[in-house]
Amino acid sequence: MKSNLVLLLTSTFFLFIFSCNDSFKKKPENKIVYSKNQQYLFNLLDSYKSEYFATQRQDLRDAVREKYFEKLRYFLIDSLGRQLDSMNVTVDTVIQKGWLVTTQFHSRDIEFKYDLEFKDSMDSKANSIYEWMRNLKPKSNYTLNFILLGSGELNDLEDTSKSMLKMMALPEPLAAQQ
Repeated sequence: MKSNLVLLLTSTFFLFIFSCNDSFKKKPENKIVYSKNQQYLFNLLDSYKSEYFATQRQDLRDAVREKYFEKLRYFLIDSLGRQLDSMNVTVDTVIQKGWLVTTQFHSRDIEFKYDLEFKDSMDSKANSIYEWMRNLKPKSNYTLNFILLGSGELNDLEDTSKSMLKMMALPEPLAAQQ
């Protein structure tokens, strides 16, 4: 009887250790939290896609695209004052040619692209932005602010060579806001 009790306690102990060990191996989920601005843009693009494909005639699809482009323009320029805060993006490319740095990011069907030319003599703030931009790594994820330099381009959904929404926007690290 004593040996059965020892066996039961030993097996319970090992079962407990193994079950705890499994829970320690599991990594916590890295669920991305999107800002309200980003959620609004995703919802706007989802509605655009839905309405666009529900329409068969090209002239009506063009009207749908114009309608959503106007909503987008109002949101980006009139509502936000040309700045998108806290956008979760992935770096696609960073190209440096001399003092010109071109960056391209995406988040789902939204593309952000910008060319910024620096000078060989710059103040410390410009130099810090220059170093930050040129050291971005493709396929890395960042939360950035973007300063819009136009209202954007809402593309025909049948043209798969382009992102649904393309914006010329200067990336800015969140720390630069301080």
